[in-house]
Amino acid sequence: MNLEDCFEKSLLRKTDPSDAKAKRSLGQARVWGGKEDWVDLVTKGSFSVALTKEARKTAAVKLSYKGPLLAPVRAGDQVGTVKVFIEGRAIAELPVMTSESVEAVDSMWQKALDSAMIMAFGG
Repeated sequence: MNLEDCFEKSLLRKTDPSDAKAKRSLGQARVWGGKEDWVDLVTKGSFSVALTKEARKTAAVKLSYKGPLLAPVRAGDQVGTVKVFIEGRAIAELPVMTSESVEAVDSMWQKALDSAMIMAFGG
């Protein structure tokens, strides 16, 4: 699944670029059964890839993650990878992790609702 597909399916949410915390974030992933609905996805540190003008035309960034994310989620849990592709060939890969912990909800009804959402819309 590519990054834009995740945004379209509401599995990821783009962050506000003016938010200082969001500057490190790749986006947000939905957390099912959690006290928070979303968790930021980050890399351990910043990264950059030097590309020529020609390479930029074919460059693609793809985020893959193990989902759906089911609460509890711990800060620093590795949930996937982000890869940079040039002409379909991966040239860089980094682990993606959660930026913060999300505790599970205690409500049986909330868990049932989240389970129904997973069954209806996928994770």
